[in-house]
Amino acid sequence: MKIAVDPTACLHTGICVSLAPHHFTLDHTGTMHLSTDHIPPHQHAQVTAAVHACPTAALSLQQP
Repeated sequence: MKIAVDPTACLHTGICVSLAPHHFTLDHTGTMHLSTDHIPPHQHAQVTAAVHACPTAALSLQQP
């Protein structure tokens, strides 16, 4: 699976960063960036939680 981001929907709350810090970061302006869109099996639960916790549904999981 891969992570997809809709940057126009992202409110930069940082929830994804707190739940899956290996995949999401916030820069000095508060803009969210993907560190990687590849999800190793042992981190799938963290990323799935971050996707479901996004208040604007800016994150989704897609098949590669």
